[in-house]
Amino acid sequence: MVYDVIVIGGGHAGCEGALAASRLGCRTLILTLRYEDIALMPCNPSLGGPGKGQLIRELDAMGGEMARNIDGEYMQMRLLNRGKGPAVRALRAQADLAGYQRRMLQVIRDQANLELEVGMVTDLVEGPPWTVQTAGGAQYRGKCVIVATGTHLRAEIHRGDERFAPETSSDLTSALERLGFKTIRLKTGTSPRVDGRTLDYSRMRIQPGEELGEGFSFDGELPPKRQAPCYLTYTTEATEELVRENLHRASLFSGAIVGVGPRYCPSIEIKMHRFAGRRQQVFIEPLGWETPSVYLAGVSTSLPREIQGQLLATIPGLEKARITAFGYAIEYDALKWGQLRSTLEGKGLDGLFFAGQINGTSGYEEAAVQGLMAGINAAAKVKGEEPLGLGRDEAYIGVLIDDLVTKELDEPYRMLTARVEYRLSLRQDNADWRLMGIGHRRGLIDGKRLERMQRRWEMVWAAKDHLDETVLAPRQEIQELLVEGGTSPLAEPATLAEVLRRPDVDYGLIVKLGGKDLPPKIAELVEVEVKYAGYLAKEKKAVERFRRLEGLMLPEDWDYTAITGLSQEAKEKLSRARPRSMGQAARIGGVSPADMSVLMVALHRERGVGN
Repeated sequence: MVYDVIVIGGGHAGCEGALAASRLGCRTLILTLRYEDIALMPCNPSLGGPGKGQLIRELDAMGGEMARNIDGEYMQMRLLNRGKGPAVRALRAQADLAGYQRRMLQVIRDQANLELEVGMVTDLVEGPPWTVQTAGGAQYRGKCVIVATGTHLRAEIHRGDERFAPETSSDLTSALERLGFKTIRLKTGTSPRVDGRTLDYSRMRIQPGEELGEGFSFDGELPPKRQAPCYLTYTTEATEELVRENLHRASLFSGAIVGVGPRYCPSIEIKMHRFAGRRQQVFIEPLGWETPSVYLAGVSTSLPREIQGQLLATIPGLEKARITAFGYAIEYDALKWGQLRSTLEGKGLDGLFFAGQINGTSGYEEAAVQGLMAGINAAAKVKGEEPLGLGRDEAYIGVLIDDLVTKELDEPYRMLTARVEYRLSLRQDNADWRLMGIGHRRGLIDGKRLERMQRRWEMVWAAKDHLDETVLAPRQEIQELLVEGGTSPLAEPATLAEVLRRPDVDYGLIVKLGGKDLPPKIAELVEVEVKYAGYLAKEKKAVERFRRLEGLMLPEDWDYTAITGLSQEAKEKLSRARPRSMGQAARIGGVSPADMSVLMVALHRERGVGN
């Protein structure tokens, strides 16, 4: 039997890839190392936050599962960056780890066209159809394969002098190297888990959840539920002194680790070394309703076991903490830059896709959206359909994949709002408007869900039009309302929209002045669209300029080494990356503005010859 799609790995990328492919009608198989690895969160027990929350909302709008899963199994929900602009506000949730995994496993088992098997993949023979072989000798054949192996490729755990390969370490790298792929070593890590009953919470600052009435999924409102608190404490001078005295015993500093770690999520050793004299935050995060263990976010470490216990004793509230699982660093193989297409298919290999940490990313959310896109494109290849690509102007997902294809990454990639040029247009609150139509056309969003989204935004646009058209004369009662609301009176007639754009006016006051009384979530959308209309208009013009450059397509088989005037570095980088457009070429590190000018002339010449 030949499967349409075989997914290697049952983490967040593997789950989303398999669900997408099977929901699009492809007979799909997931091969996972263990059932308990399905949707595992081996590091922090949370989802979302700036950049990552936007990814989950986009995944939901495209028909992915992560948003629904966390909405059903969250322990705490908060909206971060509430005091900042709407471009960077993002949901963040603490997950009940066991519940999250149970629910995802049940979703996979209930999904039509999807089978789940346990097995460690040891070999991959080029197809199509591809042959996937496990350590137990089983063989499976598939028209397409998605490699979503996470941190398992030649994995090695480090903790002080300890250095060992976990049982789940795989040598699938050898098979990939035989297929022509080049790999690099990367590193990530995790913090100690401790028994929450041994902590003194009176010495910490409580971080309660919020009843927001909404979650990550656009499916509906979240009913109120009991939420677990998190807590915040800080490192001390004694923490820094202890770490610095024992740096030579940390695997990261002893020379045992050669892989590069994530810059934006450094270990406690790196923090104490680079940022001497600064207190560092330590968040206490619950791991589940059924366990007393909590996670210590901010204390990722490769220090020896005995030093980890001493380290925690220097932090207020953790003096008597009993460690239930020690922190560690883990090294693993990932693909070197320049070997992926924008579809996440490997270059030169028909039907072999990659998703998640093997592509050089870090984070559950980054992995999940790659899995979704790989699943959609693998299904498209099986069915002879056009692949799906999202631009940097369309989605955070588009930025993530474009960065993976065009930027020479030498460290685990993390999604940040700062990486997104058009982030005011690509907010978490409008992901449904931006992407649900695409998900519907691809077959992952049903008609009823699409209609609900359209009705929601019809209300927004109708209310916006009303505000744009309703003129207020500076009558006495209006002036009194404005002053009562904390703003200055009108000097001349103005529309409701113009009044709402004042920084000290909210939508509640606009309703009193004659605006439409809307459901709170719709009112929030209207307020953003009106208040930031000028900025959105500027961003729209920037997007139009961006699209013109993206529309200049480059020949797939162009010999960049033969283009006179290009720098040697540009020739090498362009030959390796094979950009699909002038815009993508401009984002490749090492391609200068002078190189772009040469490339533009060469493109016009090429097009002239073609005519």
